[in-house]
Amino acid sequence: DHLHRPRLLDRLNQHRGRPLTLISAPAGYGKSTLASCWLDVSDNLSAWVSLDEKDNDFRRFLRYFLAAIQTIFSDAGRKTMALVNALTPPPVSALADNLINELDLIEQPFILVLDDFHLIKDESVLNLLTQLLRHLSQAMHLVLIGRRDPPLPISMLRAKSLLTEIRSRDLRFNEMETAMFLTQALETHVDSSTAAAVFKRTEGWVTGLRLAALSLRHRGYLDPKLIEPQMDAQYVMEYLFTEVLSLQPPEITQYLLGTAILDRFCGPLCDAVSAPGVDPLTCAFSRGDFIDWLKNENLFLIPLDSEDRWFRYHHLFKRLLVNQLKRSCSTEEINTLHARASVWFAENGLINEALNYARSGGNAAAEARLVAQHGFNLMGDEDWPRLERWLKSLPGDTVDKDADLLVLMAWIHAVYSRYADLGSCLDKVEELLSTRSTAEHIQGHLDALRGFTHYLAADGERALTCTRRALGKIPRKHRWARVFTFINQAGAHQVLGDREKALGVIEEAMRDPDLDGGISKGYFQANPCFIYWMEADLPAILQTAERSLKIAGEYQVIQAIAHGLYFMGIALYHRNELEAAEEKLSVLGEDRYSQHAWNFAHSAFALALIHQARGRTDEANQAGESVVSYALDTRNPVVLKVARAFQAELALRQGRLAEASQWATKFVAKPFVPMYRFYVPQLTLARVLLAQDTRDSREHAGDLLKQLHDFVLFTHNTRFQIDVLALQALLHDARGEGTVAMEKLTRALALAEPGGFIRLFVDPGPRMAELLKQLTKQNIAVGYIGRILAAFKEDAHRTVQSEPDHLT
Repeated sequence: DHLHRPRLLDRLNQHRGRPLTLISAPAGYGKSTLASCWLDVSDNLSAWVSLDEKDNDFRRFLRYFLAAIQTIFSDAGRKTMALVNALTPPPVSALADNLINELDLIEQPFILVLDDFHLIKDESVLNLLTQLLRHLSQAMHLVLIGRRDPPLPISMLRAKSLLTEIRSRDLRFNEMETAMFLTQALETHVDSSTAAAVFKRTEGWVTGLRLAALSLRHRGYLDPKLIEPQMDAQYVMEYLFTEVLSLQPPEITQYLLGTAILDRFCGPLCDAVSAPGVDPLTCAFSRGDFIDWLKNENLFLIPLDSEDRWFRYHHLFKRLLVNQLKRSCSTEEINTLHARASVWFAENGLINEALNYARSGGNAAAEARLVAQHGFNLMGDEDWPRLERWLKSLPGDTVDKDADLLVLMAWIHAVYSRYADLGSCLDKVEELLSTRSTAEHIQGHLDALRGFTHYLAADGERALTCTRRALGKIPRKHRWARVFTFINQAGAHQVLGDREKALGVIEEAMRDPDLDGGISKGYFQANPCFIYWMEADLPAILQTAERSLKIAGEYQVIQAIAHGLYFMGIALYHRNELEAAEEKLSVLGEDRYSQHAWNFAHSAFALALIHQARGRTDEANQAGESVVSYALDTRNPVVLKVARAFQAELALRQGRLAEASQWATKFVAKPFVPMYRFYVPQLTLARVLLAQDTRDSREHAGDLLKQLHDFVLFTHNTRFQIDVLALQALLHDARGEGTVAMEKLTRALALAEPGGFIRLFVDPGPRMAELLKQLTKQNIAVGYIGRILAAFKEDAHRTVQSEPDHLT
């Protein structure tokens, strides 16, 4: 019963150059039909998103938005999609900026339709669309269809003639269109007086016209009260029930009621929900015949794709069916329909919809099973945000009663560095295991996570025991968990001082055929850098990171690329190759949200110290502040704590001792954890205490450095042993204990020279230079110290060059 409407199509085509079309009118005015017809006759490429209430989730909305565009341009928006799927998503403004930039790269014009946009109320989604409309794409023409105007800058676009509006008055059929519609729908000539009467009654309201056609078909005359343009929807439903549903054979009615719960349906899904031979809602009706019948009866069937595979009912008709379903069936019977739908969606890999139907049917057990069955697949895809949403959507204490769900939640806590929650979660798993038998894979994941907590506690032996057990029990298809466990096992060997075994574990994992893939290769190629870092082996870091970057680039493994750039940057920094280091680390600063939080944070810390070394204090502070902003944007208190510590480090280096001291009064140094990243807050505390230079502060610094020295020796961390020894040298010098100071510094130099560390001795400042000069008089490491002292002169020269003219 579709009617071609040239006057509206011409209007849409005339204003195709405008960036936005708004089609806004109440239900039943043919909004979606008009847009669909326009796309059918348009020369432009197009994509369509049918929205519903469940799309009031920012990530979900943006995934659909990008996926729709990618049906036309397969490579479009890939970076934005990666950010949407990132472990910690960026704020809306950053995502919008990135999306705007990627849309600008599309040269070919296209149309994107967002249907039923009035259902979207999420502020983040609306803010994203607002930013897109303020920075208009040259290629994209956006069409918004809804029952009311969205809270977007419509007035601004209207004032600038950037908006095409189609409203109720435009969508109403005129008298000629009414006559044509009735003639076409009834497949017989309709005299002008009848058409005029229908037009007068309906005032061109499309749904009223369709009801009029149904009335004429079934009754042979019009029921005036059913075709008023503003009539209550209840009249529509009463009419549909009386004149349509009640006249159908039982099998049709059963099929209609059985599919009433579905937001969208296809033939196989209809069969699954209204399965023959299963009481109470059964039907032997063929699915193909059923959909053909819906089309023939013009019963508000709306196609959702060009292949005629997926459909939905018109909202009013669906409401009628749901009401009748509730009258005809018990809650238990309706829940059975939801259960069947959930099973079908799950079997066809549409897990989000399967979960929704299980939830709608009140089947918490089925919902929990789905999350447990498919949660490990999300782990493999590293889709942590969605996994956490799944778990948190489960009712009550469902998670606490299921070992699989608890393990999945524990992995989330581990990934997000929520270590207190991780420990609590693992305790609950163990409690469940003590009271009931469970699958072996649960014990494997538990061992893997316990191994990680033992590593954080620097208990290498227990970490090794747990990780070895874990690798024997974690299913081989759980690739991400196995990769994590191998890496953790390598770290445990390093803590125990066995570098060769640590590297051997990684090599063994790389030979594992089940882990042979881009993501695994990227992780394993970069991971030895952590070991080389703690071994203070900068040449090995540079060589490994370069190889890792090459492989990660081939497979486009974003996290591995970030690791490679990070390690190259910090190694070059410590060799005092500041320009090259800045080149690597700046890339990571520009793309902060697509990488792991700690990767960005420590890259920014290193970049800040490069700016500081080059006399650019404002830029150094901006780099430090960027981590604070990131932590606040992503609501990450752990990163925020470390970022505040680093700001104190910068304050100290810039002569703002009072500010650094204020931070020091609140900072709690323990517990110590293995130091495998660029920056360690406890060292900042030691530096602040040394700078305060009081008897108490020196005593406090001495105790802290003694504890740190014992810890880095115990964990075989050569890299930070150098730092601790250098600070101890400064402490003993401040106490007037010159001989001990020289001894500590000599040991630090002996550990640092093979790796070529320079900045470790330059960053502490002028007093360190004086101590180094004293060592050269004793003919100790003269060549190496000469390179370090040359770096002091370079820093001084850079600082003079960076000062304003009136200060130089």
